[in-house]
Amino acid sequence: TSPRDALIADVTIPELRGTAFGIHRAMDHAGAVVGPLVAAMLIGLAATSLKNVFLLAAIPSVAVMIILVAGVKETPRPAPVGDHAPGFGSLWEETGGDFKVFLSSLLVFTLGNSTDAFLLLRMTDAGIPAAGVALLWSAHHLVKVAATYVGGRLSDRVGRRRMILLGWTVYAAVYAAFALVDSRAWLVIVFLAYGLYFGLAEPSEKALVADLVPAHLRGTAFGCFNGVISIGALPASLMFGVIWKLFGVSAAFMTGAGLAAVAAVLLLRVSPGLS
Repeated sequence: TSPRDALIADVTIPELRGTAFGIHRAMDHAGAVVGPLVAAMLIGLAATSLKNVFLLAAIPSVAVMIILVAGVKETPRPAPVGDHAPGFGSLWEETGGDFKVFLSSLLVFTLGNSTDAFLLLRMTDAGIPAAGVALLWSAHHLVKVAATYVGGRLSDRVGRRRMILLGWTVYAAVYAAFALVDSRAWLVIVFLAYGLYFGLAEPSEKALVADLVPAHLRGTAFGCFNGVISIGALPASLMFGVIWKLFGVSAAFMTGAGLAAVAAVLLLRVSPGLS
């Protein structure tokens, strides 16, 4: 993931980084919609065995590797000199406070960003049948496809920080709504609106990383970015589940909303500029 993000940043001009990451995330979410549908058709209509479905799934993977090796050209890296070898230490020394503050705000946000399974469980508990939840999950990904493309383009025009702040605000509003409303119709609307958060925040977060660090340290920077998300993800879901169990569903979702709001306040300390 980190080398891929760094490669996207390397082959894209700064003014179009948000668009590039938006296109990438849109294609990723489109795959999440199309892939399971193709698998379902192969199993249901073509009577393909599950074993052969997995075998066929290897074909696009091989095609991608061929395209990557044959079609993507990297700029040769200069050999590191002395203490200037890329690494975590160099990243921490050569980057300003903005990148460190961004990582801090991202960690706080991730601690409130539990697994989406809790959202699905909330809708199931509200009486939405399993088939309806499955359809909503596909529709949610369709919203993410459109939102990430548009959101990435907008970040090139209005700034990364502004888009992330808007995305985290949408996230906080969605979690607050899941804590307060019980109507199935409203839960469906709010869940679909949840896809907007991904479009506003995902491409902008990655573009912001590329904007804030030197080019020769982007791989390490994206490693830190994805590492912070991974570090926060497990305790986030554990904490959410414990709060739900001990204090109820509303308290769990309001905690997620509150942490998103705190993260947004921390992000205000990052200089706007292009970012």
